[in-house]
Amino acid sequence: MFFHPCPRDRDGLLAFAHETGRCDDCIEIANCVGKSMSKHRRKKKTAKGQGIGTSTTAALEIDERDRKDYFTPSAVVFEDYCRDVVQRYDLEHVVEQALVASIDYGPADDFGLFHNSESEARFFKVTTTAGDVKFAKIVVLAVGAGGKPVMPRNLSVAEQEGACHSTQLPQRTFLSNSLMQKIAARVPTAVMVVGGGLTAAQIARQCIEKGVNRVFMVMRSNLK
Repeated sequence: MFFHPCPRDRDGLLAFAHETGRCDDCIEIANCVGKSMSKHRRKKKTAKGQGIGTSTTAALEIDERDRKDYFTPSAVVFEDYCRDVVQRYDLEHVVEQALVASIDYGPADDFGLFHNSESEARFFKVTTTAGDVKFAKIVVLAVGAGGKPVMPRNLSVAEQEGACHSTQLPQRTFLSNSLMQKIAARVPTAVMVVGGGLTAAQIARQCIEKGVNRVFMVMRSNLK
């Protein structure tokens, strides 16, 4: 487990699972860590130019058994680990939940912050719906895809029924009523998913689970 919120220990999540006796709640990510191959097989791959470089001289050798396995934790384990990190670093009052109403940017003088040599410095002013005001030199917007979904062209009413942007999923189902009726009637169905990222893969899987016969994925790069 590599990606997690602890700033100090990259193996902290795995250690937390062992410490709390919840290793069974962590699922191993298959085919992430390779298996060590024999010297004969390694030489054969090198001769075919499939190894590390095409030279027959000794190359860097890594025993794949020395690599750590990767696991994905259950949502409950991950949430408990986040609470543990928050308590450990005393972060209870660092994170605030609020709805941002506006963000302004300008000189400190405009906000009445300084009356000295830093008066020309520029700051962000973040105002919440509750009226609270925060000032910062750097503001990171991590709100996901915002704004109007970008479609290839304006779709007709009939086309809109059969098309859906990923940002619209919380408001509607991505399979139209007519398509669901075909699935219920066992009529052959097909869905095209545009994109090759994680969201596209999850949508393709859901299509198959809901009974779609064929799912096509269209992407710019190679499938990973």
